[in-house]
Amino acid sequence: MDLVVIAGFLGSGKTTLLLRLAKHLSASGNRKIAVIENEVGKIGIDDETLREEGLNVRELYSGCICCSLRVNLVTTLLELERTQQPDLVIVEPSGVAGPGQVADTLTGYGGHINHTIITVLFDAKRFKAIQDLSFPLMTGSVESADLAVLSKIDLVDPEALPALDERIRSIRDDVPILHISTERDEGVEDFLCKIETLLSAPDEPPTPIDESTTAVRDVLPGAVAHAESRTIRFPTAHSGADAANRIAQALDVIVKRLHVGGCRMIGHIKAIVRDPKGGYLVLNITEFDTPAQTRGNLAQRVEEASIRLNLIVFGVDREDLARWVDEALMPLSSAT
Repeated sequence: MDLVVIAGFLGSGKTTLLLRLAKHLSASGNRKIAVIENEVGKIGIDDETLREEGLNVRELYSGCICCSLRVNLVTTLLELERTQQPDLVIVEPSGVAGPGQVADTLTGYGGHINHTIITVLFDAKRFKAIQDLSFPLMTGSVESADLAVLSKIDLVDPEALPALDERIRSIRDDVPILHISTERDEGVEDFLCKIETLLSAPDEPPTPIDESTTAVRDVLPGAVAHAESRTIRFPTAHSGADAANRIAQALDVIVKRLHVGGCRMIGHIKAIVRDPKGGYLVLNITEFDTPAQTRGNLAQRVEEASIRLNLIVFGVDREDLARWVDEALMPLSSAT
């Protein structure tokens, strides 16, 4: 069994890249693939998204697999190996997990792992903002990575990329770096080929982890999380497009409240919406000035839908965040 860890800060594009990798490896090598998805909080979004794409997903909630859920990660891997014998397991740690500690969790794992490959994504547009918050996550991630990926390069000036590469190499000068944009399908093929190459390399004994360089806290300074599920009942039936637009506008209201309320940075705002007729819509926001990215479609006519929401932001009060979410979503069920 091989193991690929796709790590990175909140909103760096891990789930989108994971989906591309899983489909590619399944098609190209006829591999049996399983996914372990870790999200902070009791309500997951990414696991639902991956299941919609037909992947076998196991979820770990309410903690970070590098710390409070270490035993659960090992137990889940052992159970997968025993009952399903996957050729490859892809692990997506939460956006506050240190990939070095994820690897350390597997030291002494009782099952059989041929390769453990750690890929770390860095959001090119938010690189400096994350660095300015002085999280230890960045340094520890580079130290642990088999491959560093600058994601979302379509959102930055190409001339800025060499400086970002240099910042990564200042931490560790031998780490391979790739540039990708899943939006433009740029560099993704190089990433897939690189993972294939690493998977085909001869098995090597595990390298001891230096705790002094890779230790990362799972609770980031100033981070505030909020997650909830609720049902939206529109006063009148909406077209799928109109319903999606109203929900996106509600998320935009949350973003505006955060900005006015002194939020330093959005880690992520994720929502998955389902209607009784089988439609689903995924929305994701990581920037104050960028509208929600959406994927999927609701039914042609929507009277009711369920929404699952997961937010991690920095620099606001927890009670204020909960109130702003409620105030933004409440009008969806009110008369227009």
